[in-house]
Amino acid sequence: LPPARAGAHDADPWTLAPAFTDLGLDAEGVAAVLAPLPPAVRAPAAAWAEATLTADALLADVERAAARIAELVQAIKTYTHMDRGRAPAPVDVRAGLDSTLALLAHKLRDRKVTLARALDDALPAVPGWAGELNQVWTNLLDNAIDAAAEGPTPDDPRVADRGDVVVEVEDDGAGVPDELRARIWEPFFTTKAVGRGTGLGLDIARHIVVEQHGGALTLDTRPGATRFLVRLP
Repeated sequence: LPPARAGAHDADPWTLAPAFTDLGLDAEGVAAVLAPLPPAVRAPAAAWAEATLTADALLADVERAAARIAELVQAIKTYTHMDRGRAPAPVDVRAGLDSTLALLAHKLRDRKVTLARALDDALPAVPGWAGELNQVWTNLLDNAIDAAAEGPTPDDPRVADRGDVVVEVEDDGAGVPDELRARIWEPFFTTKAVGRGTGLGLDIARHIVVEQHGGALTLDTRPGATRFLVRLP
């Protein structure tokens, strides 16, 4: 409501405006809605409408938050695989990657990193331990997010046509210098700032992939494209 009309409706335009503008109504639209009402009830009617719209918006926020909480709880359950025993079992790699990305979504948003995801719909299950493999995805993706350049990047999915299940994690950061390529696998070695990394992520990942699952974890790096490749039989 413009200031000239605030007196006619006996309402504070700054209080009412946000709820009505969120609904797509401008000053003329609000005036048209209130016009059929007697002047004496226009102010309480406008206040009631504003309160109702605000309550509806808050309820919608609560519903979205509850849905997000449920999604995170399910992601954590899938991530930890808390309902499985310790015996090796068929692992859905796609589900593990989805749950890991759900848990890392906040970091992608905070760093304004664009994620290009290309997952095969027909991936076969691999024998192994889902919780441990999720540690691998977390370590590789977390490193990639830290190394990636901020902002949008070209969508560049790759497809592996070999017989194993292959997961590739690539970032567009500065790359790993030649003199450090052998050292990145060493326990407690990290190129991150103090307090940001333990230096154990890649050591743990390689142990899980190679020793526990009989797979391979390799690195291909150059400036603008660092790619870790996990191969699971």
